[in-house]
Amino acid sequence: MALVPPSPTVFSGKWLELEQPKREWISSLRGLIGTFLSNDLMYFALPDTHHYHINQHLMLQGEAIREKLHQQLLQLNVTGFTFKNISASIDITKRSLHQLNELVLTQGFGNSEEEIYYFKSVLPDVFGHLIFYLRLIHIESSISAIGGLMSAQFHEKEKHRIQSYFERHLHLYRYYRLGLTYLDDKYFMRPIHQEQYLADNCALLDSRLSTPMSQRFARFKAYDMLMEFLQPSANTGQLGATNLVWAAQKVQLAELIYALDSIKAFGNVNTMVLTDMICKCWNVHLSFIHKTFEEIRLRKKNRTPFLDHLKLCLLQRMEQDDDK
Repeated sequence: MALVPPSPTVFSGKWLELEQPKREWISSLRGLIGTFLSNDLMYFALPDTHHYHINQHLMLQGEAIREKLHQQLLQLNVTGFTFKNISASIDITKRSLHQLNELVLTQGFGNSEEEIYYFKSVLPDVFGHLIFYLRLIHIESSISAIGGLMSAQFHEKEKHRIQSYFERHLHLYRYYRLGLTYLDDKYFMRPIHQEQYLADNCALLDSRLSTPMSQRFARFKAYDMLMEFLQPSANTGQLGATNLVWAAQKVQLAELIYALDSIKAFGNVNTMVLTDMICKCWNVHLSFIHKTFEEIRLRKKNRTPFLDHLKLCLLQRMEQDDDK
């Protein structure tokens, strides 16, 4: 009777459960003979690294789509949220969402961490922008219909509606804002038996492309953006707090953010929340900041070249001023 090896991806979890000596023994044995000798070895197959690299490529493509979308939206709306700009933003965001869906359907995910990251971070960000612009065009068209004098009252009504939504989902909204992770495997992994389900707006959605909580996170993202837009100081139609744009390298910004977070310069704020606020302020998008920090931590020669350079430049400026 022929034995069919199980999928390496399915049993990679079993591999991690083995004690270290057993894992090393199986690894060396597999390297010597280049095949499986028994059911035990087939059962504890090493993860398929080629398959994993393919799906790493999917995540890089997904991040590239998201970053390109951010850049396009920033350039498009630099003059304000006009009807023309909002309509164009909706079209651009829909195309980006379609590209992400195609990636998921054709390539899939290499492991649970990739799936969770996609449905918790990438998809809600892109879909949240779509919800934001759809709601924004509704708000602006309604104000045009009832007259500009009623805009303040309409904005207050909209803010009350959003605040009520946050209160109805307070536990999950806190989970979103604080960047918690302890329920990620429950919230952001698709069920084994995939089926369609009803989202917040009662639209029938394909569970291959989303999870109920990724839809909820997308709405949180959109409503946070709307609340910022609806503030009285946001009459210019700009989402960013300033027109400043971070011009240095992104890895240098990550180094600075973790330094500020380490001394709690903004109080007891979650790292992801702090990153989100700084990126909004300086109109920049950071991908995989935790992985970037890991790369910084593993540097061989100098772990903090940017911070050291900042200190050096500041001291030089002080010395120059002393000589004046």
